[in-house]
Amino acid sequence: MIILKRYLAPLLLFALLLLQACGGGGGGGGSAPIVPSVGNSASTDKHDPFSGGFTSIQTTINNESSVTSCDSLVGPPAGSTLTGRVTFQRVPLLGVGLSYGAATSTPARGVVVEAVSVAAGSCSNTVVATTLSDGDGDYGFLLPLTQAVCVRARAQMYRSGLTGGGSWDFKVSDNSRSNSPYYLLDNNPATVADAPIRDFDAGSGWSVANNRYTGTRSAAPFAILDSNCHALANVLTADSGVSLPTLNYRWSKNNNEAEGNTSDGDIGGAYFSVTNKLSGSTLIDQAIEIFLLGDDGFDTDEYDQHVITHEFGHYLSFAESRSDSFGGSHSLEDKLDMTVAFDEGWGDAFSGIVLDAVTSSQLLNPEVYQDTYGFAQQGAFKFSLESYSDSSSTDVDGWFDESSVFKIIYDLFDPDEGSGFDRLDFNFSQLYNSLVAIKNTKAMVSIYSYIDRLKTDNAGDATAIDTLIANESLVVNDKYGTSQPLPTGLAANNNDDVTPVYKTATVGANTSVCSNTQFGAFNKLSVARYVKFSAPSSRSYTLSLTPTNNGKPAIEIYKAGSYIGGGERSTPSALSFTLTMSSGEHVFAIYDGDNILDDAQPNVRKCFTLRVN
Repeated sequence: MIILKRYLAPLLLFALLLLQACGGGGGGGGSAPIVPSVGNSASTDKHDPFSGGFTSIQTTINNESSVTSCDSLVGPPAGSTLTGRVTFQRVPLLGVGLSYGAATSTPARGVVVEAVSVAAGSCSNTVVATTLSDGDGDYGFLLPLTQAVCVRARAQMYRSGLTGGGSWDFKVSDNSRSNSPYYLLDNNPATVADAPIRDFDAGSGWSVANNRYTGTRSAAPFAILDSNCHALANVLTADSGVSLPTLNYRWSKNNNEAEGNTSDGDIGGAYFSVTNKLSGSTLIDQAIEIFLLGDDGFDTDEYDQHVITHEFGHYLSFAESRSDSFGGSHSLEDKLDMTVAFDEGWGDAFSGIVLDAVTSSQLLNPEVYQDTYGFAQQGAFKFSLESYSDSSSTDVDGWFDESSVFKIIYDLFDPDEGSGFDRLDFNFSQLYNSLVAIKNTKAMVSIYSYIDRLKTDNAGDATAIDTLIANESLVVNDKYGTSQPLPTGLAANNNDDVTPVYKTATVGANTSVCSNTQFGAFNKLSVARYVKFSAPSSRSYTLSLTPTNNGKPAIEIYKAGSYIGGGERSTPSALSFTLTMSSGEHVFAIYDGDNILDDAQPNVRKCFTLRVN
């Protein structure tokens, strides 16, 4: 099985612990349970997400008001006495695998550039002036001609927003070296008069003659930020005043595909992570991270623009909307829980959309997702965002299919290809605005809640949207997937555990709910079963979940994405508890405690009787 990405989130367990590793949990504003994820538990991982990194910006940024986006073409500030250009070696993707021989100097856009004082003839760490490079990598300082300085560029894309507009803080550090930040330093302690122009070009470190890395891979952190810039620039077209939380990219040449201690580089694969620091139940700090591979000859990510922007897509969902995905390993052939399928499919489509305008000299075909690997990074796992087709005999389209999600979202964006079902050409703002709008949806975040909102926001195109999604066996009448038929060809051992997408519970009535590993364990379709419940009034309710065939009952209760309570049994016994619920729509996530485990046995069906009084 080819694993596309390892985007792990909290397991669906009723527990509140310190660490939320590798996932978004309840998303922006939610309060989902927080537990360690598979392979990155607090007990074995020595990585401290709150340590290291850059110091805070020490002086006023002289051009922040004009650099309103990382791609702003404004040139150095007027009157600059010391200027220069920051570039890095971009290794393009022109076919299958990276094309090192075609590397070119590319602007490092929107990064922090600092002038530091000179002490005893050497560069110090005392910052005397700060600026931002513009969309062409140009920067400038207004310094006295007699002042001796060194210049350094941080692997940090930053804007405080104090002068209006958006704000962000994206930075790259080495998780295998206590989160040490990456800099480019000119190491030229000279007066402004003696050295008024100082250019940087971060090298890739690749030797074409030796077909391997032989030098310092200085370009890698800036290549990561450059891909990040493509994503950010698109977001700013939709919301010029967006205020984004700090994001730490963790990249190291030591980062490899082993799973273990991330402080040693054993990260397992590229993934998005959120760690909450709690005092009791109060959130006091939060670390948001994207881990990327750098293991030469096996798998590197710094030039894989789809991989980087896919992970940014997860970050964007977390920061501006909501993710209900409980993550886990997955492939394009899997039948996934609908929350996982949507989150991964959104990330895939987002990558192709935001890379659409990248020059063909850097990325030949943005519509083809590529993740390079192997000797000299000459292999690639790739698929078409528009026309991917699973060749396996079990391929079925639907709400549980990651490829159905990314094809729908990408087709909503790209021009009509004459297919007959794709007649839409939405801009990024339309897609983004509907994503943001489902932050408070009463249903779980899935392709249903997203398309239902998109149709509301674009009522004139509702029929065309229905035509497009029908090509992926989807019927979206509302955010709950009501009246969704069972897709033809789905090899289920029990169809009742697949449709309806949501079951319905009412006060005083019994509802049968089953957790089934018929498509696999943990994050696969029908392991967690969703039930909608409309509380008729605000009061205390008694919920019971009684096993009918030795299952271990577990339930979580959500309202508009916020976790409000739940319970579980570690033995096959009845679960009962009281919970105050306000009037209105709620969603119950019900599952068996063994089936949710990553190593659960296949084709295990555990059933429960749900009752609300």
